[in-house]
Amino acid sequence: MEARRACYKVRAIGSIAIHLRDVAIGAADGYLGGRRHVTPLHDLGPGTLLVREAGGLVTDEKGADALVERRVVLVGASQVHGWLSELVSG
Repeated sequence: MEARRACYKVRAIGSIAIHLRDVAIGAADGYLGGRRHVTPLHDLGPGTLLVREAGGLVTDEKGADALVERRVVLVGASQVHGWLSELVSG
């Protein structure tokens, strides 16, 4: 996968809530995740609030609100988010 080669470190611990918390507090630069099935709202909602309150972006691969489709999630500050968007689209 191109995203793995482009990143310094890839971490997958199984909880999207922890990934989003890490982005919100600055422990991670961004998060790119995708699922075949819809991510439960109780997993995605609180972390989305944390990231947005910290000034970050949380969208799906099309740039729409990630809380609507809840399948592909791109998270990060504006520069990181833009870079992740390019990785997914290209």
